[in-house]
Amino acid sequence: MSTASACAHLSDLFPGTSALASKAAVSQLIEAGILVELSSNLDHQENRFDECVWQSETMAHSLATRRVRWMAEESEVEAFGELLREQAIPALWNDLDDDGTSWQPFGVDLAARKVFQIFGLRRSLRQFGSKPLAREALGAVLSSGLGIQGFLQLPFRPTYPLRFTPSPGALNVFTGYLLAHNVLDIRSGIYAFNGFRNQGKRIGELPTAPLSTLFGNQQWANEAAAICILCADYQKMSWKYNDPSAFNSLLIESGHIAQNMMVCAAALSIGSVPTNAVDQAGLEQLLGLTFPHQAVLYAIAFGHEDPHRSRDHYSASTLARLREIMEVDDGAKSPVRTTPC
Repeated sequence: MSTASACAHLSDLFPGTSALASKAAVSQLIEAGILVELSSNLDHQENRFDECVWQSETMAHSLATRRVRWMAEESEVEAFGELLREQAIPALWNDLDDDGTSWQPFGVDLAARKVFQIFGLRRSLRQFGSKPLAREALGAVLSSGLGIQGFLQLPFRPTYPLRFTPSPGALNVFTGYLLAHNVLDIRSGIYAFNGFRNQGKRIGELPTAPLSTLFGNQQWANEAAAICILCADYQKMSWKYNDPSAFNSLLIESGHIAQNMMVCAAALSIGSVPTNAVDQAGLEQLLGLTFPHQAVLYAIAFGHEDPHRSRDHYSASTLARLREIMEVDDGAKSPVRTTPC
């Protein structure tokens, strides 16, 4: 159905509706995915559903989170402020439930000290400075999650690529794409990453719209030196796993890959932040992927910290508004309450 015919149909259903109101309603229905425009990206995706490789339950599981509408910071602070004011804050960690006499200490082997020191460097960073990333450092980060370190050959089975992260059935179905914005000796643009060769191939220009529109309206996306996008190949996964838990396995695997990358980045004094607030359809179109055969599931941004800025990603105006919301009617501040876990 074309936009014009949809508007005409609405006018027939609701006599007296103005052409302007009908057009606005159709636009909202299209944005929500209720109406599908002919020849649009969503239309092409709909036509490919006959080629879907998942069982129906698995596909329903994966589709449930595809069209999430992410809040802008202004809306988020309103919702978060109400939450803080109206509900008790839960305790976010567990302490011993007695005097400690019934608990057995484990201790930490001193051989793990160096690893723990690197773990301690990793913190999610939501503001980035203008210092570019070194190409070799970025290569190390990408290889830590997507690089192939060898191969495993077993009787009657395929040759399995071995990465630094675990993968269901050793299938390793994830591919990495890179939005490179500020990397030394790398031209700005979109790159496909080859983990076997540790090489990138430029496949397009960065979009003209702010990158934050593709990542849940999060402003750090506009500042990051590079963003790695993790894409799962559903066809490869379904070759062996096709049940509903297969999709859960993909989500877990993307976390393994991202964690490796972020720890490696921390060891190289590079900041990072992961997110699943991704515009899947928009990014898949940008990267030339064919859903439902392939899908974007996760992303990690990298860059150097700006030491002159606060690590708090809330702006001064956002913090001021949060303070206003948390004020009770009589002008006194709402008490901070906690509930035990």
